[in-house]
Amino acid sequence: MLTISGEVKPIKFIGHREVWRESSQPRTGEGPVKLSRFAIDGKVPHSDLYVSPWHAIYIDGVLIPAKYLVNGISIVADAKPEALSLAYFHIELDTHEAILAEGLAVESYRRNDLDAFDNANEYVSLYGPPGEPLTPFAPIVLYNSRQEVASHIRSALTPVYDFRKPVDKIRDRIADRAELARAA
Repeated sequence: MLTISGEVKPIKFIGHREVWRESSQPRTGEGPVKLSRFAIDGKVPHSDLYVSPWHAIYIDGVLIPAKYLVNGISIVADAKPEALSLAYFHIELDTHEAILAEGLAVESYRRNDLDAFDNANEYVSLYGPPGEPLTPFAPIVLYNSRQEVASHIRSALTPVYDFRKPVDKIRDRIADRAELARAA
């Protein structure tokens, strides 16, 4: 697997999970996040990319879970509402890395919830019980709900005074780009 550092690293494990719901069941809000073609910077991803909400995207030296980048235009939460089943795949390397998915730098699997995979027994038979999650190769931006609200307030106050954090600026840059594209 080619990493963004240009190194080729062997794939250790590919975890997969299929999620099902009945057509009468409401959506849980934890469906995939759709990153539309060119949503990040006009170049990537090369085509629409669907990731789990907590799957982190590597931008400007930090890992940001996709759910924090949602803008409702070019990055949409709970995409594929008509789908009754979804398949998620995660690629684990020996170390946590950024790999390319449709040209976009995304994180490899960190081994933080092996039990979520349908093939977890395969991992255990190959490697034994999983150890601690892999050390992240870059800082991971995480919010609780109060911090997420504060982030949006900082962005709203920017015309008066800009005290946004770097992740706020990344999210706003992507959202502004989406608004411009929609207006064009």
